[in-house]
Amino acid sequence: MASLCIKEEIPFWWEAFGDRRYLPDGQLAPREMQDALIEDPQLALEQVLLLAQTAPVSAIDGSSIQVPCDTICFHTDAPASFELLKYVINGMKEIAVK
Repeated sequence: MASLCIKEEIPFWWEAFGDRRYLPDGQLAPREMQDALIEDPQLALEQVLLLAQTAPVSAIDGSSIQVPCDTICFHTDAPASFELLKYVINGMKEIAVK
């Protein structure tokens, strides 16, 4: 999709995820995989901060990978998604103040 948009000069934004782990090849880890969902608010905040800085994130196997990111998405179908997102937003606000 990205290469087609670039070729056709159509704006394209990379979407990364603050509440999901990635496979070493950069794809999202399937939800069925253990630890595919980030449920710890602090870990979600750390991943979002890395993504926002275009820094490598930890893949599900512990390796470091680069994930293209223009926007950050959170799934809202997890039981604690609202609390997770609220923690991340508050953490980002606190860091921006310092």
